[in-house]
Amino acid sequence: MKIILFYNQENRDALLCLRKVKELLGSLNVEVSDYWEATNESQREQKLAECDIVLIIGGDGTIMHYSKLVCSYQKPVLGINSGRLGFLAGLEKSGIKSLKYLIDGEYKITERMLISAEINGKENEYCALNDMVISRNFDSQIMDFKVSRCGKLVCTFRADGVIVATPTGSTAYSLSAGGPIVEADMECIILTPVCAHSLSVRPMIFDAAGEIEIEFMMRKGLQGFISCDGNVLFNFKNSGKMRVKHSKKYVKMITLPGQDFYKNLDKKLIEKELFL
Repeated sequence: MKIILFYNQENRDALLCLRKVKELLGSLNVEVSDYWEATNESQREQKLAECDIVLIIGGDGTIMHYSKLVCSYQKPVLGINSGRLGFLAGLEKSGIKSLKYLIDGEYKITERMLISAEINGKENEYCALNDMVISRNFDSQIMDFKVSRCGKLVCTFRADGVIVATPTGSTAYSLSAGGPIVEADMECIILTPVCAHSLSVRPMIFDAAGEIEIEFMMRKGLQGFISCDGNVLFNFKNSGKMRVKHSKKYVKMITLPGQDFYKNLDKKLIEKELFL
């Protein structure tokens, strides 16, 4: 078995965890390669093409970033949490002995859908594992939104912003804004208004098969931004349009024995609230 390691190079806890993971896998006679030890992009691509499993050490941001990077290779991914929440991780840094399940083949793989977005008709396509967000700047006023699906009007509303999330992203920003929790391996698209100025506008769940179009408008001279998985893509003025659909790409996430979606939900989003 060949395993390739990704990690947050600037995080002390991630580097400490990396050393322990390398020692453990070495004792199990696993062939391990370090993505960052490759001297050029060609070597990194070769390492990814030849590996069997990808291990990513870090917090949710690190796991999300590198999961998208490797998804085109269709390699199964296991995240090891060395950050705070680590909802995307399948393993905590304190439980790395469970990596033996990988060697024994005792794990299952679930496919996580991504969404792709086209903005203002431009050719660039952005893929998100968690969400795409349209938002006003903090010093700007409320925005107007018009939502259509497959060419048919769904609703119009005024709000500070709107989140278009995947099932994986349903437990991230969308949840904080009042959106529903959706099982991570389902295929649907969630639309969650942010601070809508209406009593009737609520989050919606759409079948992933259709394209969602969001037109957004704000007063002249004011600014907003569009982000993809928490990273701001660009700022905009006045108005624009974003089309979102099911991406053809998937991330293959590894689940080890004793772990499941609801157990993770209870442990990381409910217990932490009770005992903060």
